[in-house]
Amino acid sequence: MLRGAGCRNNWAMLRRISSLAVVLLVCAPFLCAQIASCGPTVYDCAVFYVQHQQFRKAIGVLSNLLRESPQNLRALNLLGIAFTETGQIEKANSAFSQALAVDPHFFPARKNLAINQFNRKRTADAAAQFSEVLKDAPGDEIAQLYLGEIKFRNKNFPAALKHYEKGRTKISLQTSWVLHYAECLLAAKDVEKATGVRQGYCSAKRMRMHKPLNFLHQQDKDTAIPTLPAITKC
Repeated sequence: MLRGAGCRNNWAMLRRISSLAVVLLVCAPFLCAQIASCGPTVYDCAVFYVQHQQFRKAIGVLSNLLRESPQNLRALNLLGIAFTETGQIEKANSAFSQALAVDPHFFPARKNLAINQFNRKRTADAAAQFSEVLKDAPGDEIAQLYLGEIKFRNKNFPAALKHYEKGRTKISLQTSWVLHYAECLLAAKDVEKATGVRQGYCSAKRMRMHKPLNFLHQQDKDTAIPTLPAITKC
């Protein structure tokens, strides 16, 4: 009797194992598809989450990645971006600073640190950081535009105008940049150009008013794009 009961128990266990194997075989393609949709690497998954504004998921993924690779510059920078978007500015700046401690010339992290400092009205530090960015990336237009904003706040319109001119192709990303650029042109008595800048901005605004602004720069996924503020009526 005991032997027969043991056989029955063994057959029952085998049936359960077989059923579990079938379930796993059915679920495996789904799990693979889910991972594939996120990205081919852990970092790519984090980028995916940031692009889709799932910042807390990105923070979790990046934190795990950095436990294994604490000097991963791109991961540290992206973690700072995710922290910034969740309002955790101190943690964000810490992540950017960690990246710069590894490589002081990694300008995407320095630029994001500078943007956070600018938004916190720590303009002296922001100006110093943006100036450092331009030493490593002389053609960086975002740094030029923020320096233009800092000069504009200080009512140094000629200096601001020079920075705005160097960031012309990116200037429409923020309403304030366009309007302040036009004001600087007016201060320089270039009324025709100021009028053209404003009219061009209004035309571009009408074309893109229903299009969302991507968080990450199209050509540099390591750098955050500032959020577009409310648009002044044209």
